[in-house]
Amino acid sequence: MTKKVPVPLRIKEDNTMSMADYFIVCRNASANPEVFITKPENIKDIHKGEKNGNISYWLQPHAYEMFKYNWADESSCVFNEWI
Repeated sequence: MTKKVPVPLRIKEDNTMSMADYFIVCRNASANPEVFITKPENIKDIHKGEKNGNISYWLQPHAYEMFKYNWADESSCVFNEWI
């Protein structure tokens, strides 16, 4: 991604996110990388969209930008080994 755009999410039938242990978004990877890291349970503001009877879920930029360069966050401690 190069712009501030929403990130699509997969939500299970029980309303929980279907993803790995960490949520990682990388923006401007080829020019000036910005990385946003957190655990799925820290994501609170999920946008629900509906189009042509299909429901989709999105994470808007304002909902993940607070986790920018979150390398040292206790909830993301596994990434401390990379730096």
